Amino acid sequence: MTARESSSPDYRTRALPGATAGFTCGIQLRMATRYLDRSVAGIMRLMNRLRRTLVLLLVLILLTPTLVTAQESGGISDFIIRTNAHKIGGYVTLGLALTTAGMGLLGYDVHPYLGYATAGFAATAALAGTIAYKDLLPVVWPHAVLNALAVTGFVLNAFVLEGGSAAHITIGASSVALLGAAYASILLIMR
Repeated sequence: MTARESSSPDYRTRALPGATAGFTCGIQLRMATRYLDRSVAGIMRLMNRLRRTLVLLLVLILLTPTLVTAQESGGISDFIIRTNAHKIGGYVTLGLALTTAGMGLLGYDVHPYLGYATAGFAATAALAGTIAYKDLLPVVWPHAVLNALAVTGFVLNAFVLEGGSAAHITIGASSVALLGAAYASILLIMR
C-alpha cells in the first residue's frame, strides 16, 4: 500500500465515521438483501396478476412447434405414438401432481405455479392420448375416465376454486389419487 492510499479515506468508512470495513460490508449486504427481497416480491406480485395468461402463453409456445412438426411427419396421431408424447406427458403430470401436493402440504409459495403446470400438462396429455389412441377407447375406457376426472379436478383447482379452501384441498387430493388410479389401470389393462 502506498502512502497516498493509506492517507486517503476509504469509501466504506467515509460513509460511516468510525465504522470498520467489516461492519460496513455487513450493512451493505443487508441493504442488498432487502433490495433483492423487494425485487423478488415485486416479480411475484406481477406473476400473480399475469399467471393465467402466462400459463396459456407457455402452452401455446410449447405446442405450436410440436403441431407443425407432427403435420409434416404423417399426422398428429402418428407423431404422438412415435414419440410417446402421451406416456411422457402422463409421467410428467404424475410427478408434478405429487410435487404440487407436497408443496401445498408444506406451505411453499411455489404451490400455485406447480398447480397451473399440473393442470396444463394433465390436459395436454389427456388430449394427446385421446388423439393418438381413440381406436383403443373401448379397451382403455377405465383409464380414460379416471384421467378425465383427474384433469377436471386439476383445472377446477387451478382456475375456479379458492386456494386453501376445503374444496380445493379435497379436490386436489382426489385428483392426485384419481391420476394414480388411472396410471395403475393402464398398467393392468395393457399387461
